[in-house]
Amino acid sequence: MSSRPHGGVERNVGYHNELDDTVSSSEVQAKLHAEITRTIGKQLFAIRDRSEIPYVEAVILETLRIGSNVPLAVTHFVNEDVSFRGFLIPNGTTIIANVTSVHHDPSVFPDPFAFRPERFLDDSGRILQASEQVIPFSMGQMSCIGESIARIELFLYVTRIVQNVEFKLPAGCKRTTLNGVFGITYRPEDYNVDIAKRNLKI
Repeated sequence: MSSRPHGGVERNVGYHNELDDTVSSSEVQAKLHAEITRTIGKQLFAIRDRSEIPYVEAVILETLRIGSNVPLAVTHFVNEDVSFRGFLIPNGTTIIANVTSVHHDPSVFPDPFAFRPERFLDDSGRILQASEQVIPFSMGQMSCIGESIARIELFLYVTRIVQNVEFKLPAGCKRTTLNGVFGITYRPEDYNVDIAKRNLKI
């Protein structure tokens, strides 16, 4: 199977989804800040710190899963006849993976529309190996070449933002939902948020 080259827009949408998920759950935000404060305090994070703050990684994984920034993966095509589960896929057929369907499969992710980072943690609170069903950067040999950089950026973005500011819903505003706007990308609905600088005295 081959795939056609594509450009990536996942990171900007990913940042938006991450912020939306953080705002929608004060409990998640509090846990994030507590883990960051306990591990690093007010120092700058480095990539080597990722293994020391597993809850941050779990939140990122759950955001990528439930957000499904690109609902339909980049097109692939078969370069020979393929038999799959009793179906013949002729040579030259275009294949498009439904990423959203994979990410919301209840047989893999129980209660799939609930934002639950703990599903990626073991009983001791350590990060589990990410499931092969979490494929926000497409799949196959020609998946997004920027995946490694995007994951690092998400880690640095989340830790630095939560370390320094707190997100709150403005008075009178309803709590945000995890519903989104479907298009080439899947983004959160518009929402209002108050941002307050944290007291960084540790």
